[in-house]
Amino acid sequence: MRRAATRRRWPYYERSLKISEEIGDKAASADTLNNIGVTHKSQGDYAQALAYYERSLKISEEIGDKVAGAETLRNMATFTGCKVTTCRRLIWQTRPPLWLNGSAA
Repeated sequence: MRRAATRRRWPYYERSLKISEEIGDKAASADTLNNIGVTHKSQGDYAQALAYYERSLKISEEIGDKVAGAETLRNMATFTGCKVTTCRRLIWQTRPPLWLNGSAA
């Protein structure tokens, strides 16, 4: 039943993303991408979730929306049900910890 409800969401997400991109509303695009990531995560598709989170985070950083960026990072950090080693590997492949590149204080 949960998957059926999720499938019903996709057309709305697609329309929302298309409209926000057409009108240049980057904040709305980032929010929609984040929500799509949440949906993928809830289905256990962690790699897809991470890909959408990355797209959302990139836009949030481009427009300087720290609140949205923080929310996306928080979602990336909370892969509930994902094996810790799998989550770490997925996240480190796309976004190494800050201390690895000397960005952390």
